[in-house]
Amino acid sequence: GGNFNCRHPISRLSGAPRQVRGNFNCCDNELTTLAGAPQSVGGRFKCSSNKLASLAGAPQSVGSNFECYNNRIVDLAHAPRIINGDFVCFGNDFIDLTGAPRTINGSFVSYGCHNLASLAGSPSTVVGGFNCAGSNRLTTLAGAPRDVGGDFNCSYSRNLTSLAGAPRRVGGGFRAEYCSLTDLAGAPAYVGKKFDCSYNK
Repeated sequence: GGNFNCRHPISRLSGAPRQVRGNFNCCDNELTTLAGAPQSVGGRFKCSSNKLASLAGAPQSVGSNFECYNNRIVDLAHAPRIINGDFVCFGNDFIDLTGAPRTINGSFVSYGCHNLASLAGSPSTVVGGFNCAGSNRLTTLAGAPRDVGGDFNCSYSRNLTSLAGAPRRVGGGFRAEYCSLTDLAGAPAYVGKKFDCSYNK
C-alpha cells in the first residue's frame, strides 16, 4: 500500500507528499524539474518520459528501482547515493556518468545513450548487471566499475576499439558484440558465464 500515481498531464510536483511508503510514479507528464518530489520513497521512484534535464529534487532514499529513462538529463548529479534496486537511465543526454549512485544493489541500465562518451563516474559497486550497449561515442571502457556481479554489456557500441578499463571481474556474462575491437587487451580477468565478442572488425 501507500502508492502514489500522478500520470497525465502535470508540469509541477509542488504539493506532493514528502514521504511515500510504496511506489511513486510521475511518468509521462510535462515535468521539467523534480522540485517538490518526495525525499523518501519506500518502493520504486519513476519519473521517466518527461522533459527533465536534471535530477535536482530527486528523493535521496529509494527502497527499490529508480527509473528516469527517456528524458533530457545532461548529468546524473543529485541521484541517490545508494539504490536498493535497479538504476534505469537510458535515453538521456549525459556524456559521462558523473554523479551516478555509488552503490547499486540491482542493475545499472544506460543502453542507447548516444551522447555517452565516457564511463567516468560509474558506480563503485554494482551487484547486478551493467548495460551500456549502443553507446556509439564510447571508444574505451575506462571508468567502468571494477567488479560487476551480473552481466556486463557494451555491445553495439560501434566506435568501441578497446576493452581498456573493463571490469576485472564479471560474475555473469560479458558481451561486446558488434563493436570495432581488433584485440582483447584489457578484457576482464574473470567472467562467470559466456564471453561474447562476435562480429567485431
